[in-house]
Amino acid sequence: IPGRFIAQFMIGPEASGWSTWQVIGIATALIVGVGAVFVVITERDASEDLAAAREAITKAQRAQREFESYLDLEVAVDQLIELYQAAGVMRGAIETVAAKGITNEVMIAGTILGASARSLSIAMDFGQSDRWTICIYVAEKDLDSERFVLRCIAHERAIKCDLSSARSWPEGTGLAGVCFSNRSEMILPNLQADGVRSIFASGASESRPDDAERYRSMVAVPVMVQGLDRPWGVVTATNDQIDHFSYEDSQGVKPDEGVRLLAGMVALGIAVSRANSQISGDALEKS
Repeated sequence: IPGRFIAQFMIGPEASGWSTWQVIGIATALIVGVGAVFVVITERDASEDLAAAREAITKAQRAQREFESYLDLEVAVDQLIELYQAAGVMRGAIETVAAKGITNEVMIAGTILGASARSLSIAMDFGQSDRWTICIYVAEKDLDSERFVLRCIAHERAIKCDLSSARSWPEGTGLAGVCFSNRSEMILPNLQADGVRSIFASGASESRPDDAERYRSMVAVPVMVQGLDRPWGVVTATNDQIDHFSYEDSQGVKPDEGVRLLAGMVALGIAVSRANSQISGDALEKS
């Protein structure tokens, strides 16, 4: 077709030369021909390139998902390691207080938390910017009301404060108080949800302006010591990130596992202390 297009501008055998318009016509025909060839080539290459690009995008997306899964796995492994280390230092703390014959239960609970606080905060997946708390409460009977009140005896917090500033919770009020009364662990993914805050955020010795921002997700586990018909106390943890603690299944170590570990180790430490006291008392009677 380009040849025919060019031929119409050619002169016959009797002609002595080409006119200007013939030269322009021939040049135009050549340009059109080259353009047609270019279009054919680029259309073919574009389809191949498009297929290659789609395959590359698919591979990149797959690689990204695999990389994110790897990062999640890496975090889960770190949490598991820290949970294991926390268990080890808690056991060491119990062995120490037992060897020294320490019977002060408040001191025992504080020693266990103090020794394991760093590992626990990592095992619970607390971020550097999170506002979190880990608290141990002991149940003490109020002489006036004859009801138990949960008093904080040891705590670790992202925002440090004196232990005397920690609030107390009467039995049946607040997450710690309800956990104590029900003798079962409780998880609140979102304390600020409709109807939840009015039940679990009231009843403390005092409320503070930033409570709604600092306490959004919580967990409480009772400390069950053998021989008691009620919990010895309660261990709680809070975070300012909604759904940090949740009943939903998740990959890796769930943040609430650290709270269960701490509650169990505190119970063990108290039980060991009381057993030692009983043995010492029996020995004195016999002597």
